[in-house]
Amino acid sequence: MQNNSGQYFKVFTPYWRAAYKVYLNKRFSYKKKISIKPLRHNQNTDLNFFDDKNCYDKFDKHWSPGEDAALKKIDTYISSNIDKYEVNRNRPDFDQTSRISPHLRFGEISPRLIIEKIQDSKKINNSVNTYLSEIGWREFSYSLLYYSEDLSNKPINPKFKKFPWRNSKKDFTLWTKGETGIPLVDAAMKQIYEEGWMHNRLRMVVGSFLVKNLLLNWTLGENYFHKSLLDYDEASNAAGWQWIAGCGADASPYFRVFNPVLQSEKFDPQAHYILKYIPQLKIFNSTKLIFEPYLDKNLLKNLIKDKKYFNPIVDLKDSRNRALEAYQQTKS
Repeated sequence: MQNNSGQYFKVFTPYWRAAYKVYLNKRFSYKKKISIKPLRHNQNTDLNFFDDKNCYDKFDKHWSPGEDAALKKIDTYISSNIDKYEVNRNRPDFDQTSRISPHLRFGEISPRLIIEKIQDSKKINNSVNTYLSEIGWREFSYSLLYYSEDLSNKPINPKFKKFPWRNSKKDFTLWTKGETGIPLVDAAMKQIYEEGWMHNRLRMVVGSFLVKNLLLNWTLGENYFHKSLLDYDEASNAAGWQWIAGCGADASPYFRVFNPVLQSEKFDPQAHYILKYIPQLKIFNSTKLIFEPYLDKNLLKNLIKDKKYFNPIVDLKDSRNRALEAYQQTKS
């Protein structure tokens, strides 16, 4: 789809306004369901979807693959939670998003069917429209994938081709392990390991931390998510990382840096999400200290001694200023 100037859309809102109108004007029909014999996965064959075979057992606790599970999940979500999506989608402690993305990734349900089910529900409100726009973002990402040169490796904004990224394998490894010393970041990275999935608000937080606080190339994060997420999507993932890095279409401004402490206070105010994945932080007697354990040097020292938690690998304020300086250098 192209805009009135004959160019592909680089801003989401006008794209979705035009694309959704096109969708509504079409009349889609579905062919009779065809029964396909499933292929049983044997871990001893060459079809090794994951490097770590032990992760299968963990994922079984959180996911039920297949079309029937996908249909049940979206029906339940539309009837019970979609009306609260606009607010609850930003609260990882509530955990009330639809979690339909892995089913979309594996083709167990289609975006068209999701929209049709929402329309059939007759629900019309801001939350429903916001949810629909998230389906729209997925379609927008595929448009970017089609028109861009290489969405997962090359920034749409050419200014970022010479961005002064740092090179630190140590910092990157600590980020992947959830050992940065910043609790919200670490909890989110541990959620990937436990579930093969991460709450969308936290994808922005951990992405911003990697790209801006650590000043590491966004392609490292894109590739790690590729290897780690059950819902990895070649369009949405790359477009999301370019958005975080400020180098993509309709991107977040580079000077917008997600502060993990402020994000914790706003979206996990009782620290329920953090403590779910880092329960050892319960020894701190206030949420403020859970969000910033380095404020209590004695307690943190004991945790570090027992290898249960870590000092921050960067100062949030100093690293933010460093990122802004790098951005100014790129602009000039």
